[in-house]
Amino acid sequence: MSTVVEIEAAFEKLSSREQEEFALWYEERLTKVGPVPEIDQVWTVEIQRRLDEIRSGKVQAIPGEQVLADLRRRYGR
Repeated sequence: MSTVVEIEAAFEKLSSREQEEFALWYEERLTKVGPVPEIDQVWTVEIQRRLDEIRSGKVQAIPGEQVLADLRRRYGR
């Protein structure tokens, strides 16, 4: 049995309150990891590429309000 399966089985045995406490602890633990320089570098390159495409006219940006309106219309929110 894998460690993940064991953790899942143990989690299911916890009370709702204990599951909530664990979830809060785990979320806090994940946020303490901090940024990963390699990922930040990849995103920096991607952001610059996208900006260059917009500035050159290769692609046209869509206003955020329009994107949100389209999503609301599509998903009913």
